[in-house]
Amino acid sequence: MTSTREQDVRTRSLDGVGKLRSAPSRTAHDVPTRVLGASRRPVPALARSPLDRPRGDLPTTVLHEPDGSPRDIDGLPAPSSDACLPIAGEDPLFQGDFVGRYSVLSRLGRGGMGVVYKAYDPQLDRNVALKVLDQDGATDPTDKEIRLLREAQTLAKLRHANIVAVYDVGLSPRGMFIAMELIEGRTLGSWLDEQPRRSREIVRMFWEAGQGLAAAHGAGIVHRDFKPSNALVGDDGVVRVLDFGLAQLVDSEPSNKGQTTQNLTVAAISRLLESGSSATETGVLMGTPAFMAPEQLRREKVDERSDQYTFCLCLHLALGGALPERGDDLDELIEQLGRPPRRPVAGGISARVRRALDRGLSRDPAARFESMSALLAELAERPRRWRTVVAASMLGVGFSLGALSSAADWSDPCADPHASLEGVWGNGDKQEIRDAFLGSGHADAASLLKRVEGQLDGYAQVWTEVYDKSCRATYAEHEQSTQLFDRQVLCLERRRSQLRATIDALARADGPQAVVSGTVLPFKLPMLDDCIDPESLSSQPPLPEDLRQREAIEQLRRRIDEAQARASSGDSQSALAVAQAVVEQARGIDYAPVLAEALGVLGSLQASGSSARDAESTLIEALRVAASAKTEEVEARAWTWLMYALLIQGRVEEGIALELSAELAVERTGDRVAEGWMLNNLGGLYSKAGESERAVDYLRRALEVKQSTLGPDHVDVAISWYNLGNALTSQERHGEAYEAFTRALEGFERTVGEAHPMTHHVMVGLCSVEQKRGHIQEAVALCDRVIEHLEDSPWSTVSMGEVRYIAAVAHWKAGRADWALELARRAHEQVAGENPTMAREIEQWLDDRAPRSGAGASGPGP
Repeated sequence: MTSTREQDVRTRSLDGVGKLRSAPSRTAHDVPTRVLGASRRPVPALARSPLDRPRGDLPTTVLHEPDGSPRDIDGLPAPSSDACLPIAGEDPLFQGDFVGRYSVLSRLGRGGMGVVYKAYDPQLDRNVALKVLDQDGATDPTDKEIRLLREAQTLAKLRHANIVAVYDVGLSPRGMFIAMELIEGRTLGSWLDEQPRRSREIVRMFWEAGQGLAAAHGAGIVHRDFKPSNALVGDDGVVRVLDFGLAQLVDSEPSNKGQTTQNLTVAAISRLLESGSSATETGVLMGTPAFMAPEQLRREKVDERSDQYTFCLCLHLALGGALPERGDDLDELIEQLGRPPRRPVAGGISARVRRALDRGLSRDPAARFESMSALLAELAERPRRWRTVVAASMLGVGFSLGALSSAADWSDPCADPHASLEGVWGNGDKQEIRDAFLGSGHADAASLLKRVEGQLDGYAQVWTEVYDKSCRATYAEHEQSTQLFDRQVLCLERRRSQLRATIDALARADGPQAVVSGTVLPFKLPMLDDCIDPESLSSQPPLPEDLRQREAIEQLRRRIDEAQARASSGDSQSALAVAQAVVEQARGIDYAPVLAEALGVLGSLQASGSSARDAESTLIEALRVAASAKTEEVEARAWTWLMYALLIQGRVEEGIALELSAELAVERTGDRVAEGWMLNNLGGLYSKAGESERAVDYLRRALEVKQSTLGPDHVDVAISWYNLGNALTSQERHGEAYEAFTRALEGFERTVGEAHPMTHHVMVGLCSVEQKRGHIQEAVALCDRVIEHLEDSPWSTVSMGEVRYIAAVAHWKAGRADWALELARRAHEQVAGENPTMAREIEQWLDDRAPRSGAGASGPGP
């Protein structure tokens, strides 16, 4: 859900319960079809026993091939027979078996501590990778459970683009399990073995994996077992590190206290390997010996510099290097255990990379880089002019660095970031907006224009600063990869498109009401921080390779931006027509992410304007498509909007039932704006359910999230003050409600001005509070000011009905019975089709005040 929500503010309580007409389809998933009593067929087994694998590269990871066929960790296809592979002590799982709430679909691979299955999560309607703890007796099962739980807890703490996501951990009759993100792709080791790779490619892929390790170190966590089989190359091109089961906190004591170098014998490790376990055994060795730093092999203290050594060793070997010396005793040990493979490499290796690896492979930890980030900065690719052309050509719109060719020296690709906004918010655009505002006939047009210009100037300035920061981090400080910069450029181009749509909508403003409604547009532009956040950027699905298809997608997204800008400016009918057209066009393009986005926007426009019932079905489809396309941000916002659509219909219990799904979806994205609106909508739902204390708690939390994310003066913060005022009103905490409404009124007056419809919403809230405080004349004056502008403002039909009903009550109490009854009848007409619960409430109010035989209707009554 976007933050374009001036219609989100509501003033009346909605009661009633209904049912969702449909639920998200599971057709995009391998949903199990097994029923009780049906015969079970075993999960397809791996192609070969893990006991036959090279001991130093045992898998503990998760893969899912695009064709849906089960694969082992080395990329080998599983056999087609239904026979389960017999493993000593293993109780095999069958298709349709449940582990916790997860239904097993197929077997994917085996790791040092357990078996990995593809499974279905019925609660969230998605497939996951499920690691189930072995019970093979190789080590104490209690210790294994502790280690598996530690892996899940460690991963759950790490939210980063280059670290695999963990969803859940729990206990079942089968033992401990972890539910993880199901990755489509292969291990970094398999990627290296597919074909000879150029050195630049290899360094780039390891650089991304290093970003994940650096993020772990920043959280105080050392991996202790990094290797090519513990990093995944997804089909989206993103490298993710996983298997933190051996991790320990930085500065913790060395594990296995009391162990000495003498305890660490070839014979001890050989016994471990012959047992069929991984190269990890409590009391013997933690990690994979062939890749270990010298201090780790000697059981000395391990810290992030040990990961740095292992990372450099893996990269060194991937680039065709020989195994370095670690000391006579340790070299003998490694010789006995087996050497990892050396791979052929195409192309030379730069002296800069060789120097970085030499330093990272120092036997003395103190001689290595001070941090993984420092190492990655040294490995980062230096700027090249052709990169500039690539970044621009990807967009197909003459944007990014390519626009600098005539304005800057090619030797500095970041010389003039302002040139990248060429064609957006220039003198011509400013003049068009001035003409529209000053020619509108609005008495306060000059003041409104000043608000708009100031906000657009500020946004454009921040845009160029973000672009400059990203460019220099890539080409001057070498703190990030060019691949990450390309993603940042794509994000900034989208923000540029949204800025363009805002300017166009403001230039179209025609008449006093249009310029008033349009003043909110610059305040609703999306945040730019997301364009420098690696985690946020990595969640975006890659664009297709076909240039024509990419151009079509970009065009549709520009139309989506146009629809949202039109809606925010008050042109709701036009916005709806644009959004509907985009959805139909998106159905003809084989790219699910843009269809999910189009459906989400259409649903939001329907929920906030035309029809909450139509929004419900649209948003359910958006959820289905977003889940299949793995567009987590779209999915999270669709859940939030669906809650709102049910709130508008008065179907409170159903809206509350979506709380867990919405919360988990929002948490996965880290989208703070969506989190604020989710909490806002939960506050509204609990308020209508009569749980007023809980409602106020959610609304205060929403206010805190928005203030910390957007700043105290943002228009969305004022909306939350308004919603809090409503909740406090329902608790009859009229003094606090009045204060909250006053804060909201001040916020809107500072941003969009006193003539804006959102300011009128606050006046309705104040009207309601003043009624209950006994200030009837003040209440009537506030409501009448709003009703004067009601038909000319972009209010939904339900909202207009709510306002008229509140005004009816105020006028009745003021002794104006005829006008009160007229307002109430009109309110009933407007809410009847969308909110039957409120319609019944208004009917009852009218019946209670209907003239009796021989009586008039001139008094206020009770």
